[in-house]
Amino acid sequence: TRATLQSLAALQHAIADFDDAARDWAPPLPTDHAWWLGMARYTLGRTALELGDPVAARAAFATGAEDFARAGDAANQADMLARVAAIDTG
Repeated sequence: TRATLQSLAALQHAIADFDDAARDWAPPLPTDHAWWLGMARYTLGRTALELGDPVAARAAFATGAEDFARAGDAANQADMLARVAAIDTG
């Protein structure tokens, strides 16, 4: 496995920093920022799954779906929602 608890924590910290930076920007959030947050949360979800934490993975995928919706990326939003559904159904 390539994922570690340390890499998961580092990614969570980076996402939080990136998300916090947006608070200083005038609304609406730029679509590219939302898209990159979605991609980061996709990676976070995959890392959490690799480490055996489906609860954290589901939360990352669900929030990532919202990011992709704000970015206007319906295909990635649908992918993230499918990942949430897959976790929900086991």
